[in-house]
Amino acid sequence: MKCNQQVRSNWNTRSKSGEMLTKRCSYPQAQRGGGGGGGGGGGGGGVDRSLSKTQPSLDKHFYDELNVVSLQCAPIIQVADINNWNMDRTDESDADSEIVDLRSTQLVEDRKTYVRRVSSNVCDLRRDRPAVSGSSSSDPCSGLFETLLVGALYFDRQTQKHTPYIKCFYPKQSSVPSGVEHFCFPDLNQWPPPLAMAAEPYTIVLTDANGDRMYGYCRRIVPEGAQTCIPITYCLISRHRAAGFYAKLMNLIVSRHGTSESQRAILFDYLYAQKFPTPGRFIEFPLDSRVLKLQRMLDHRLEDIDLRVLFDHLNEATVLHILATLLLERKLIFISRNLNILSVCVDAVQSMIYPFAWQHTLVPILPSNMTEVCSAPTPFILGVLSKNVDDWHSIVPDEGMLVDLDSGKVLHSVGDESSILPRRSQRMLRSAWEVTFNVTQQSESARNALLSQSFLRMFIDACGHYQHHIQVDAESGHKYFQREAFGRDHSSQGVRMFLEWFTETAMFSLYIESRLSHDAVQTLFEQKIIEHSVRLGRNSQLIVPNSKLLGRKIKTIGDKLREMNVFS
Repeated sequence: MKCNQQVRSNWNTRSKSGEMLTKRCSYPQAQRGGGGGGGGGGGGGGVDRSLSKTQPSLDKHFYDELNVVSLQCAPIIQVADINNWNMDRTDESDADSEIVDLRSTQLVEDRKTYVRRVSSNVCDLRRDRPAVSGSSSSDPCSGLFETLLVGALYFDRQTQKHTPYIKCFYPKQSSVPSGVEHFCFPDLNQWPPPLAMAAEPYTIVLTDANGDRMYGYCRRIVPEGAQTCIPITYCLISRHRAAGFYAKLMNLIVSRHGTSESQRAILFDYLYAQKFPTPGRFIEFPLDSRVLKLQRMLDHRLEDIDLRVLFDHLNEATVLHILATLLLERKLIFISRNLNILSVCVDAVQSMIYPFAWQHTLVPILPSNMTEVCSAPTPFILGVLSKNVDDWHSIVPDEGMLVDLDSGKVLHSVGDESSILPRRSQRMLRSAWEVTFNVTQQSESARNALLSQSFLRMFIDACGHYQHHIQVDAESGHKYFQREAFGRDHSSQGVRMFLEWFTETAMFSLYIESRLSHDAVQTLFEQKIIEHSVRLGRNSQLIVPNSKLLGRKIKTIGDKLREMNVFS
């Protein structure tokens, strides 16, 4: 069926027992610069999302009716799909497309075996602690930062090589993580960096033996009018993952580089005494005889640019395959020439899986002396500078994906990524992305928030009913989770098969354990589940009285589409 640059419609006719004819419609797809699936990117990694201007010839009367129905159909489809997770048992689109057979059952069992194997060690390691939160430390009252480092490079004229070292750190009583200087200068073999990239921020992640993470927010010094970057890196180490907020703080710290040491010490003293602000709150500090305020936005997703940058470099099909790879806890390697792009895109894939958190190895920018990590047998997310690898074939992961962010191409994949996510979930994401790219500009902060919301809504649809399966033992008072009952309690067969193995992953297991804690706080995910349930209740009251009228309108449009030979 030809559908390029046309309005594409799929019709499902129910039984003739009085149920209405329902329609699922989608608008013309944006023309993309990159290829689909594992395929190629477009010029320099950019992705073109401009809509084709060629439209089918529609008379005004038909066009008006189509708009009316499309606006009114949306809540009907939403309620029919995700009204009450354990009431709707007739997901016809899934029944048509996701046929349960012996092969798919075996595939589920194979994936279940795999995730049990790779998650067992990390679950044992972190069993007594809650999962790392999606956007910040589990302790929101901890300090603004742990240590502020100033790293530098020493150039040996004899060997013609640079050696990184820690020039100074604050406070003096703090401990400096071993080897952190190599993370501050992962590109030391190509020093100096291109001037256009030198001042861009980047983030490093340090993981201790217990699996606890600290985040290092780095900035370099490029004097005004200079032709090269000074070999100095400021690195602020914190337990909080909030790249957008700390980027603003690092702008301030780097701007004081030329002041006296005593002036910088006063500023650092004041900042070190501050608590990490909750969303909507701020920190304040004296600067040049005035008091400055640095505020976090109420919705932290508006501060970040990670997902927006990821979609600028990769097409939707590749993003879906990356999401599938992460949820199955496989290996993922990004390569790029740019420090900033690597760290931002690694940050983005962490945001994609919220409310869950990646529990395995995470290195946004791999130092040049640690490329052997690419051969580790356990799952990981790695960012590798392309100039640190002579041949990308040498770092191909055995179970996972290798993605070039500069070209937008998938250099290696397992090949089954398109079958990992339920088709229902893929449709939800693609539909939300199409709307997002149509209503927002590329540089808008709202685009990042809407992209984040699309992933959150997908997880609400698939896993939002988990709270119904947390029970309390009458005798002991302990909470427990009904894993098998939860996996069966969904209207979509495809989602049920997905949950059968996903509930065995480390990210899901440790998230549920964190929710079983008696002092568990309500997160953004729980808030959105409540809002979603309330909204569905309102929509169901508004839609039912108008269903017969909408059914007649849809039938009329269907007849006109057939007359116009749209399905040629």
